[in-house]
Amino acid sequence: MKKTTQLIGILSIIFVGAGSLAKALHWPGAGFALVAGLVMLALFFVPLALINNYKAVKPPTVVFHSVVMLTVLIHFIAVLFKVMGWQGTEILMLIAFPFPFVVLIPTLLWYSKKYKLITLQQTIIVLFFMAYLGISNAFLVIDFSKELIDENISLEKEFQAHKEFIESINQLQNTNVDEKETQRFELAKQSIRQIKSQLLNTDDKRFMSQSAGAGFENLTNKTSFSASYSRLISAEKYVTELKENIMACYLAALPQESQQFLSEGDRSKVSDYVYKMLYLNPKLWTLTNLTFMTSQLELQKYVFLKHRSIKPPE
Repeated sequence: MKKTTQLIGILSIIFVGAGSLAKALHWPGAGFALVAGLVMLALFFVPLALINNYKAVKPPTVVFHSVVMLTVLIHFIAVLFKVMGWQGTEILMLIAFPFPFVVLIPTLLWYSKKYKLITLQQTIIVLFFMAYLGISNAFLVIDFSKELIDENISLEKEFQAHKEFIESINQLQNTNVDEKETQRFELAKQSIRQIKSQLLNTDDKRFMSQSAGAGFENLTNKTSFSASYSRLISAEKYVTELKENIMACYLAALPQESQQFLSEGDRSKVSDYVYKMLYLNPKLWTLTNLTFMTSQLELQKYVFLKHRSIKPPE
Protein backbone atom coordinates (compact mmCIF):
# COMPACT_ATOMS: atom_id res chain seq x y z
CA MET A 1 0.00 0.00 0.00
CA LYS A 2 2.89 2.33 0.66
CA LYS A 3 4.13 1.97 -2.91
CA THR A 4 0.63 2.65 -4.21
CA THR A 5 0.41 5.75 -2.03
CA GLN A 6 3.79 6.98 -3.23
CA LEU A 7 2.86 6.36 -6.88
CA ILE A 8 -0.43 8.26 -6.48
CA GLY A 9 1.43 11.11 -4.76
CA ILE A 10 3.98 11.38 -7.57
CA LEU A 11 1.27 11.31 -10.24
CA SER A 12 -0.74 13.93 -8.35
CA ILE A 13 2.26 16.26 -8.16
CA ILE A 14 2.96 15.78 -11.89
CA PHE A 15 -0.66 16.55 -12.81
CA VAL A 16 -0.87 19.60 -10.54
CA GLY A 17 2.49 20.94 -11.75
CA ALA A 18 1.64 20.43 -15.42
CA GLY A 19 -1.82 21.94 -14.95
CA SER A 20 -0.43 24.99 -13.16
CA LEU A 21 2.14 25.55 -15.91
CA ALA A 22 -0.47 25.11 -18.66
CA LYS A 23 -2.86 27.51 -16.93
CA ALA A 24 -0.13 30.13 -16.50
CA LEU A 25 0.74 29.88 -20.22
CA HIS A 26 -2.93 29.58 -21.28
CA TRP A 27 -2.40 26.19 -22.90
CA PRO A 28 -5.28 23.76 -23.54
CA GLY A 29 -5.84 20.96 -21.04
CA ALA A 30 -4.90 23.02 -17.99
CA GLY A 31 -8.27 22.59 -16.33
CA PHE A 32 -8.31 18.82 -16.81
CA ALA A 33 -4.79 18.39 -15.40
CA LEU A 34 -5.49 20.55 -12.34
CA VAL A 35 -8.78 18.81 -11.59
CA ALA A 36 -7.22 15.36 -11.99
CA GLY A 37 -4.19 16.22 -9.84
CA LEU A 38 -6.13 17.85 -7.00
CA VAL A 39 -8.77 15.09 -6.98
CA MET A 40 -6.03 12.46 -6.73
CA LEU A 41 -4.41 14.39 -3.88
CA ALA A 42 -7.61 15.00 -1.95
CA LEU A 43 -9.47 11.71 -2.47
CA PHE A 44 -6.68 9.13 -2.86
CA PHE A 45 -3.25 10.24 -1.69
CA VAL A 46 -4.24 11.97 1.58
CA PRO A 47 -6.60 9.19 2.81
CA LEU A 48 -4.07 6.45 1.94
CA ALA A 49 -1.21 8.33 3.59
CA LEU A 50 -3.23 8.92 6.74
CA ILE A 51 -4.36 5.28 6.84
CA ASN A 52 -0.74 4.11 6.61
CA ASN A 53 0.27 6.55 9.33
CA TYR A 54 -2.69 5.55 11.49
CA LYS A 55 -1.66 1.90 11.39
CA ALA A 56 1.90 2.78 12.36
CA VAL A 57 0.98 5.02 15.31
CA LYS A 58 0.46 3.52 18.76
CA PRO A 59 -1.95 4.18 20.40
CA PRO A 60 -4.46 4.84 17.60
CA THR A 61 -5.54 8.46 17.17
CA VAL A 62 -8.78 8.30 15.22
CA VAL A 63 -9.92 11.85 15.98
CA PHE A 64 -6.56 13.43 15.19
CA HIS A 65 -6.18 11.64 11.83
CA SER A 66 -9.78 12.43 10.93
CA VAL A 67 -9.22 16.14 11.66
CA VAL A 68 -6.04 16.17 9.57
CA MET A 69 -7.76 14.46 6.63
CA LEU A 70 -10.75 16.81 6.84
CA THR A 71 -8.47 19.87 6.93
CA VAL A 72 -6.48 18.75 3.91
CA LEU A 73 -9.63 17.83 1.97
CA ILE A 74 -11.24 21.22 2.62
CA HIS A 75 -8.09 23.07 1.55
CA PHE A 76 -7.54 21.07 -1.64
CA ILE A 77 -11.19 21.40 -2.66
CA ALA A 78 -11.15 25.15 -1.94
CA VAL A 79 -7.96 25.59 -3.99
CA LEU A 80 -9.49 23.59 -6.84
CA PHE A 81 -12.60 25.78 -6.88
CA LYS A 82 -10.46 28.91 -6.66
CA VAL A 83 -8.17 27.96 -9.54
CA MET A 84 -11.03 26.85 -11.79
CA GLY A 85 -13.21 29.86 -10.93
CA TRP A 86 -16.24 27.77 -9.99
CA GLN A 87 -19.20 29.03 -7.98
CA GLY A 88 -19.02 28.64 -4.21
CA THR A 89 -15.32 29.52 -4.02
CA GLU A 90 -15.87 32.31 -1.47
CA ILE A 91 -17.77 30.04 0.91
CA LEU A 92 -15.15 27.27 0.72
CA MET A 93 -12.29 29.71 1.26
CA LEU A 94 -14.03 31.25 4.26
CA ILE A 95 -14.40 27.76 5.75
CA ALA A 96 -10.87 26.61 4.87
CA PHE A 97 -9.13 29.75 6.18
CA PRO A 98 -10.00 29.47 9.92
CA PHE A 99 -10.36 25.67 10.03
CA PRO A 100 -6.69 24.82 10.81
CA PHE A 101 -6.52 27.42 13.58
CA VAL A 102 -9.88 26.60 15.15
CA VAL A 103 -9.84 22.79 14.81
CA LEU A 104 -6.51 21.33 13.71
CA ILE A 105 -4.02 23.20 15.91
CA PRO A 106 -5.95 22.70 19.19
CA THR A 107 -6.36 18.99 18.34
CA LEU A 108 -2.66 18.68 17.50
CA LEU A 109 -1.54 20.37 20.72
CA TRP A 110 -3.88 18.27 22.86
CA TYR A 111 -2.81 14.95 21.31
CA SER A 112 0.88 15.84 21.36
CA LYS A 113 0.67 16.64 25.07
CA LYS A 114 -1.38 13.57 25.94
CA TYR A 115 0.43 10.96 23.86
CA LYS A 116 3.74 12.75 23.26
CA LEU A 117 3.33 12.33 19.53
CA ILE A 118 5.77 15.08 18.57
CA THR A 119 8.50 17.05 20.29
CA LEU A 120 8.44 20.77 21.06
CA GLN A 121 10.70 21.49 18.08
CA GLN A 122 8.40 19.59 15.75
CA THR A 123 5.42 21.46 17.20
CA ILE A 124 7.06 24.81 16.42
CA ILE A 125 7.78 23.70 12.85
CA VAL A 126 4.16 22.64 12.41
CA LEU A 127 2.94 25.97 13.82
CA PHE A 128 5.14 27.90 11.36
CA PHE A 129 3.79 25.79 8.53
CA MET A 130 0.22 26.45 9.63
CA ALA A 131 0.95 30.19 9.84
CA TYR A 132 2.24 30.11 6.26
CA LEU A 133 -0.83 28.17 5.19
CA GLY A 134 -3.12 30.67 6.90
CA ILE A 135 -1.44 33.67 5.24
CA SER A 136 -1.69 31.97 1.84
CA ASN A 137 -5.37 31.32 2.38
CA ALA A 138 -5.93 34.92 3.43
CA PHE A 139 -4.34 36.13 0.19
CA LEU A 140 -6.54 33.75 -1.79
CA VAL A 141 -9.66 34.96 0.01
CA ILE A 142 -8.98 38.62 -0.78
CA ASP A 143 -7.84 37.77 -4.32
CA PHE A 144 -4.36 39.11 -3.59
CA SER A 145 -1.91 38.65 -6.47
CA LYS A 146 0.81 40.40 -8.42
CA GLU A 147 -1.60 40.87 -11.33
CA LEU A 148 -4.05 42.63 -9.01
CA ILE A 149 -1.33 44.93 -7.69
CA ASP A 150 -0.16 45.76 -11.23
CA GLU A 151 -3.73 46.42 -12.31
CA ASN A 152 -4.34 48.74 -9.36
CA ILE A 153 -1.11 50.62 -10.08
CA SER A 154 -2.07 50.94 -13.75
CA LEU A 155 -5.54 52.22 -12.85
CA GLU A 156 -4.03 54.72 -10.42
CA LYS A 157 -1.64 56.02 -13.08
CA GLU A 158 -4.47 56.27 -15.62
CA PHE A 159 -6.67 58.10 -13.14
CA GLN A 160 -3.84 60.51 -12.32
CA ALA A 161 -3.24 61.15 -16.03
CA HIS A 162 -6.94 61.92 -16.60
CA LYS A 163 -6.95 64.17 -13.54
CA GLU A 164 -3.94 66.13 -14.79
CA PHE A 165 -5.52 66.42 -18.25
CA ILE A 166 -8.77 67.80 -16.81
CA GLU A 167 -6.84 70.23 -14.64
CA SER A 168 -4.87 71.43 -17.65
CA ILE A 169 -8.12 71.99 -19.59
CA ASN A 170 -9.62 73.92 -16.70
CA GLN A 171 -6.46 75.96 -16.37
CA LEU A 172 -6.49 76.70 -20.10
CA GLN A 173 -10.07 77.91 -19.92
CA ASN A 174 -9.23 80.20 -17.02
CA THR A 175 -6.31 81.92 -18.76
CA ASN A 176 -6.37 84.92 -21.07
CA VAL A 177 -5.84 82.72 -24.13
CA ASP A 178 -9.57 82.43 -24.80
CA GLU A 179 -10.03 86.15 -24.37
CA LYS A 180 -7.29 86.96 -26.87
CA GLU A 181 -8.61 84.45 -29.40
CA THR A 182 -12.23 85.54 -29.09
CA GLN A 183 -11.15 89.14 -29.60
CA ARG A 184 -10.18 88.13 -33.13
CA PHE A 185 -13.77 87.05 -33.79
CA GLU A 186 -15.00 90.38 -32.44
CA LEU A 187 -12.52 92.31 -34.59
CA ALA A 188 -13.73 90.44 -37.68
CA LYS A 189 -17.36 91.26 -36.86
CA GLN A 190 -16.40 94.89 -36.24
CA SER A 191 -14.77 95.05 -39.67
CA ILE A 192 -17.96 93.69 -41.22
CA ARG A 193 -20.02 96.33 -39.41
CA GLN A 194 -17.71 99.06 -40.75
CA ILE A 195 -18.10 97.80 -44.32
CA LYS A 196 -21.88 97.71 -43.92
CA SER A 197 -21.83 101.25 -42.58
CA GLN A 198 -19.78 102.44 -45.57
CA LEU A 199 -22.18 100.74 -47.97
CA LEU A 200 -25.19 102.39 -46.39
CA ASN A 201 -23.52 105.79 -46.78
CA THR A 202 -22.66 105.23 -50.46
CA ASP A 203 -25.08 105.61 -53.36
CA ASP A 204 -25.56 102.75 -55.79
CA LYS A 205 -23.61 104.26 -58.70
CA ARG A 206 -20.55 105.00 -56.59
CA PHE A 207 -20.77 101.55 -55.09
CA MET A 208 -20.88 99.93 -58.53
CA SER A 209 -17.82 101.88 -59.70
CA GLN A 210 -15.75 101.05 -56.61
CA SER A 211 -16.81 97.44 -56.10
CA ALA A 212 -14.14 95.93 -58.36
CA GLY A 213 -11.23 97.62 -56.60
CA ALA A 214 -12.58 97.32 -53.07
CA GLY A 215 -12.71 93.51 -53.03
CA PHE A 216 -16.51 93.37 -52.81
CA GLU A 217 -16.82 90.93 -55.69
CA ASN A 218 -16.40 87.99 -53.30
CA LEU A 219 -19.17 89.34 -51.09
CA THR A 220 -21.57 89.73 -54.00
CA ASN A 221 -21.03 86.22 -55.33
CA LYS A 222 -24.62 85.02 -55.65
CA THR A 223 -23.66 81.43 -56.49
CA SER A 224 -21.63 80.78 -53.34
CA PHE A 225 -24.22 82.49 -51.15
CA SER A 226 -27.04 80.49 -52.71
CA ALA A 227 -25.13 77.25 -52.06
CA SER A 228 -24.58 78.17 -48.43
CA TYR A 229 -28.15 79.29 -48.04
CA SER A 230 -29.55 76.10 -49.57
CA ARG A 231 -27.84 74.02 -46.88
CA LEU A 232 -29.53 76.07 -44.16
CA ILE A 233 -32.93 76.68 -45.71
CA SER A 234 -34.41 73.66 -43.92
CA ALA A 235 -33.84 75.42 -40.61
CA GLU A 236 -37.06 77.42 -40.32
CA LYS A 237 -35.83 79.59 -37.48
CA TYR A 238 -32.67 80.55 -39.34
CA VAL A 239 -34.61 81.38 -42.51
CA THR A 240 -36.99 83.61 -40.57
CA GLU A 241 -34.13 85.49 -38.95
CA LEU A 242 -32.38 85.83 -42.31
CA LYS A 243 -35.49 87.35 -43.88
CA GLU A 244 -35.71 89.85 -41.05
CA ASN A 245 -32.05 90.78 -41.47
CA ILE A 246 -32.50 91.17 -45.22
CA MET A 247 -35.53 93.38 -44.75
CA ALA A 248 -33.66 95.47 -42.19
CA CYS A 249 -30.78 95.97 -44.62
CA TYR A 250 -33.23 96.84 -47.38
CA LEU A 251 -35.01 99.39 -45.21
CA ALA A 252 -31.68 101.00 -44.37
CA ALA A 253 -30.45 101.02 -47.98
CA LEU A 254 -33.63 102.16 -49.72
CA PRO A 255 -35.86 103.67 -47.03
CA GLN A 256 -38.25 105.61 -49.27
CA GLU A 257 -38.92 102.81 -51.75
CA SER A 258 -39.34 100.16 -49.08
CA GLN A 259 -41.62 102.27 -46.91
CA GLN A 260 -43.83 102.96 -49.92
CA PHE A 261 -44.03 99.25 -50.70
CA LEU A 262 -44.86 98.33 -47.12
CA SER A 263 -47.63 100.93 -46.96
CA GLU A 264 -49.21 100.05 -50.29
CA GLY A 265 -48.24 96.43 -50.98
CA ASP A 266 -49.42 93.09 -49.66
CA ARG A 267 -47.46 92.29 -46.49
CA SER A 268 -47.78 88.53 -47.12
CA LYS A 269 -45.56 88.95 -50.18
CA VAL A 270 -42.83 90.92 -48.41
CA SER A 271 -40.35 88.02 -48.41
CA ASP A 272 -40.86 87.34 -52.13
CA TYR A 273 -40.37 91.01 -52.85
CA VAL A 274 -37.21 91.10 -50.75
CA TYR A 275 -35.63 88.15 -52.57
CA LYS A 276 -36.55 89.68 -55.91
CA MET A 277 -34.90 92.97 -54.94
CA LEU A 278 -31.73 91.13 -53.90
CA TYR A 279 -30.95 90.30 -57.51
CA LEU A 280 -31.72 93.82 -58.66
CA ASN A 281 -29.64 95.70 -56.09
CA PRO A 282 -25.95 94.68 -55.63
CA LYS A 283 -25.61 96.86 -52.53
CA LEU A 284 -28.45 95.04 -50.83
CA TRP A 285 -27.01 91.69 -51.85
CA THR A 286 -23.66 92.66 -50.32
CA LEU A 287 -25.33 93.74 -47.10
CA THR A 288 -27.15 90.42 -46.99
CA ASN A 289 -23.91 88.49 -47.40
CA LEU A 290 -22.25 90.56 -44.68
CA THR A 291 -25.13 89.76 -42.34
CA PHE A 292 -24.73 86.08 -43.17
CA MET A 293 -20.98 86.28 -42.47
CA THR A 294 -21.67 87.80 -39.05
CA SER A 295 -23.91 84.89 -38.08
CA GLN A 296 -21.25 82.44 -39.29
CA LEU A 297 -18.64 84.13 -37.11
CA GLU A 298 -20.90 83.72 -34.10
CA LEU A 299 -21.26 80.02 -34.87
CA GLN A 300 -17.50 79.59 -35.35
CA LYS A 301 -16.83 81.39 -32.08
CA TYR A 302 -19.14 78.97 -30.25
CA VAL A 303 -17.47 75.93 -31.83
CA PHE A 304 -14.02 77.31 -31.00
CA LEU A 305 -14.86 77.85 -27.33
CA LYS A 306 -16.52 74.44 -27.00
CA HIS A 307 -14.24 72.16 -29.03
CA ARG A 308 -11.18 74.23 -30.13
CA SER A 309 -11.79 72.80 -33.61
CA ILE A 310 -11.94 76.07 -35.58
CA LYS A 311 -9.06 78.47 -35.90
CA PRO A 312 -9.97 82.11 -35.20
CA PRO A 313 -9.81 84.49 -38.17
CA GLU A 314 -6.47 86.15 -38.82
